[in-house]
Amino acid sequence: MKHHFKTKITVILAGIIYIFLMGIILDGVTPIGEYDVLQLTRDADGKIYVASVSEDEVVVDRMDTDGNSDRFYRCRREAKDAQLLCGYYEGKIYISQLWHSKDDAGQHFSIWETQMRGFRCVLQGTIDSETTFTDIRIDKSGIRLSGVDLQTQQIVIYRYQGNELLVQNYVTDFVPRTVCFGENGLYVLSDSGQMYLIASDGNSRNPVNRELGEAAVLFSDENGVYWQDRDSRDLRCLLYEGAEGFTIQDIGCVQDMAYSGTAHNGAMLLRENGENRIFIIERDGYGSYHDGIRVRLGAMVKNALEPMGMVTVIYLAVGAALVLIVRFLRCKSRLLYKTLSAISGLSGICLVVMIVVINFHEGGSYSGMNLAVIAFVEWLVVMVITMLFLGHIWKNMDIVLAWMDKISRGEYDIESRKAPDDDFGMMWTALERMCWKLRVQKYRYDEIVEYLNRYAPRNFEQLFDKENLLEINVGETRQLPVTLGLISVIDKETLLNGRTQKQYMQYV
Repeated sequence: MKHHFKTKITVILAGIIYIFLMGIILDGVTPIGEYDVLQLTRDADGKIYVASVSEDEVVVDRMDTDGNSDRFYRCRREAKDAQLLCGYYEGKIYISQLWHSKDDAGQHFSIWETQMRGFRCVLQGTIDSETTFTDIRIDKSGIRLSGVDLQTQQIVIYRYQGNELLVQNYVTDFVPRTVCFGENGLYVLSDSGQMYLIASDGNSRNPVNRELGEAAVLFSDENGVYWQDRDSRDLRCLLYEGAEGFTIQDIGCVQDMAYSGTAHNGAMLLRENGENRIFIIERDGYGSYHDGIRVRLGAMVKNALEPMGMVTVIYLAVGAALVLIVRFLRCKSRLLYKTLSAISGLSGICLVVMIVVINFHEGGSYSGMNLAVIAFVEWLVVMVITMLFLGHIWKNMDIVLAWMDKISRGEYDIESRKAPDDDFGMMWTALERMCWKLRVQKYRYDEIVEYLNRYAPRNFEQLFDKENLLEINVGETRQLPVTLGLISVIDKETLLNGRTQKQYMQYV
């Protein structure tokens, strides 16, 4: 009954821990709360990546050309007022954040790169001047950030190539507001609403098209340049490979633009009535509107299945190993193995919790698979070190157990041994002291028994129901029931008168 009760308690605790872990995973892969969509980018397959922010995290929602979300990527937001830029290159998403530090007067920036389901920080730096980033571009030459130095009103380009950070400044006779990377150089929007092209050498400055008039916003990517005139709902596009541009009419207030050269469609981030919407226009001119980031069951399931499966497998493996070890230990009944089983079980559970928490709530500095491999190797190393350490500490346990078995059989001639300065040393000293007293007591006992055997009759102690003579106390008495009979034959001849010899024998 007691065993069944312990089993039920163990199963309930294991279920509670498993539900807790699954809750952490679901919370880690499911964006919950209010998110503000800020950036769009595209990959080579035409999929859209929507970068949104909340108070404490950045979420990138991957959508297909039909606007269906199928994956979430999350990373830590450095600060509530951090500027955000999003870019894509060779299967990876890049997030740039720029924020003011409370500890000093400078600005800090970081660049994050996707790895599995999360992000890892690949670059951190500090900017002494007051700068605003307006565009990010990643290519084979490295990571580039374009911005405006608000103090000097100069265009600033930060290039991270290898392990070196290069800074390049462009001086203009106008005040730049937006700086975007283009195929032929930098596309700049001035504070007066005029667009300019700064060639790659940085020496020439020519208007892109004077007939376009003043622009309100300016965007660019690897496919072309996009702008919207002031007080206009039309978006104009000029592709680098196209001889002429085209116009998307009555689209609304555009916040960001991303075009797919392979899918030949465009995705626009619109701002209407204080809310963000995503508009995807197809090659035939028709488009569809989609709300900003929201929890979708399909994407949540896809994000959750892999980590939940991984954690479940590890959890079951640790649980099965713990059960097998405990059953083995019940047969062996060895303190060393019991301690190792407890350490392996607890450390295994902690390992699963660490994988879940770090991978889904600490910015995803490592991918799930790498983290699992690293943590598992560390766990094995810790287990081996623990086993060797405990084996060294408890090497005297077998000796103590062997002598305790001999003492129980009456062998008191314990060998002299240097006792270690620990609990086992104290046990060995106590055994030596006990064996010495037992030897003295046995010697006295043997002398007394030998003395008494000289004078007491053999088996005399059995009259008192004792094991030996020493157990008989002085003055102790014992009453025994005794039958006494007396036969006396005076004259045989008279007694036999008239009787046979057989009758006489019966009488006797």
